[in-house]
Amino acid sequence: MEVKKFSKKLLIEDQLTILQTNVLRVANKLREKYRIIDIITLFEKCCKELPNPEPEIDQAIRELYRKKYFVKGKKLFKEDILANEKRRKLNEYIIENPGIHEREIRKIFKLGAFLAYYHLVTLKKYGFIRKKVYRNKSVYFPSDFEEAKEEKVFLLRNAINNRIFEYIKKCGEIRISELKNIDQIPYSTTRAHLKQLLEGGLIKKIMKDEISYYMVADFKHQEEIIEVKREYDYIEGNIRFSVAIANLTNLEIYDIIANLNSSPQFIINVPLQNVANLPPRTTRNIDFILTPITCGQSKVSGSISFKDAFRNVHFIPIPPKEIIIECPLIKQLTATQTEVNEFIKNLKRGTGKILFQNISNNEIFRIVQEKISGLNLSEIEIDLDKLWGLYTGQFKIIEKIIVIKISIVNNLIALDVWADDLKQITGFIAYFTNLINIELKNLNKLVQEAGKVH
Repeated sequence: MEVKKFSKKLLIEDQLTILQTNVLRVANKLREKYRIIDIITLFEKCCKELPNPEPEIDQAIRELYRKKYFVKGKKLFKEDILANEKRRKLNEYIIENPGIHEREIRKIFKLGAFLAYYHLVTLKKYGFIRKKVYRNKSVYFPSDFEEAKEEKVFLLRNAINNRIFEYIKKCGEIRISELKNIDQIPYSTTRAHLKQLLEGGLIKKIMKDEISYYMVADFKHQEEIIEVKREYDYIEGNIRFSVAIANLTNLEIYDIIANLNSSPQFIINVPLQNVANLPPRTTRNIDFILTPITCGQSKVSGSISFKDAFRNVHFIPIPPKEIIIECPLIKQLTATQTEVNEFIKNLKRGTGKILFQNISNNEIFRIVQEKISGLNLSEIEIDLDKLWGLYTGQFKIIEKIIVIKISIVNNLIALDVWADDLKQITGFIAYFTNLINIELKNLNKLVQEAGKVH
């Protein structure tokens, strides 16, 4: 049975037993023969075809009716309802926009009054949505939407209510006379909407020195809605910067955007990442990959934006985190090719890439060898035809082995580094990348100056 999209609670409820699944199979056979299936006919047919006791079959059928897999007097089954593309999109839109008014639905989906009514009644009859009337307006919610929140959502869908509520939230607490700062809302209108927000439990009125103040009722500051933690580790020559976002509330939050900023020390592969939603009391990790291009230390920070359960937008910073890339101190270590092969088996590996343009592969390899010779590494093997070299060394103080292979392929310097610790690997790749980039920058500058002379 395929149903393209349900809200989460409905998906959980729709976990059918084997018997319920078999009853549906029998019902589908009957539907091919009869225009409308009644419960007695279905019960009798199931008793003939299924080995289960009659009380169990009766209970399974009644449970399927309760879940609205069948509707009395209708030929359609629940699995048929969302096969209609327009109806499926309409159901999805109500899930994403709870409390939407029928007139808005007709406008958005370009439906006439009768067709809109038909689709909405069908979704309601089969348990996908429910209808509520607020202030003489028919509005629709997903069937699993928390009823206690319905009126609040309905009130905040009103543009004026939303503007007043947001203004009060921004100010913390405010007198009614100060609400005149909200442009283009007459004083009399403001009073009427304040009354609605008060009655709906969205704001509350307090007295200070015989003066009335309005403030958001039981509103959590954005710092109390989510909690942001961050940490980093070393992974294959890069930095994995992880941001953990925890939803501290009992309501879902939406449209989470994490934006990471860093110093020129790093290149961030994807600085902006999105999370569609975060269920109540859950945590989601977002990983950013940072490629260090030089040694040193710098702070990485960013920001999180999100919408709360009432679709209000919030911003919260990602606190700065200092990342240190240590430059390696290396001494020579003489070894044979066989010994190097044994070293590699017991070491961790990281990789790096350096792009270059307008310079021949042979010239780049010469520059690489020149820089390697300045690092006090031992040369194990060099292939001048295939343009690759293998080198070994030992970190000073800690006396740990490092193995480096450098090859030139298609305007690319490929680094393979083996060491005992990924932190050491990342430091070497960053240090060597910076050396090469400085040399390439100087070469390009010389070429440009030579061009000006000619």
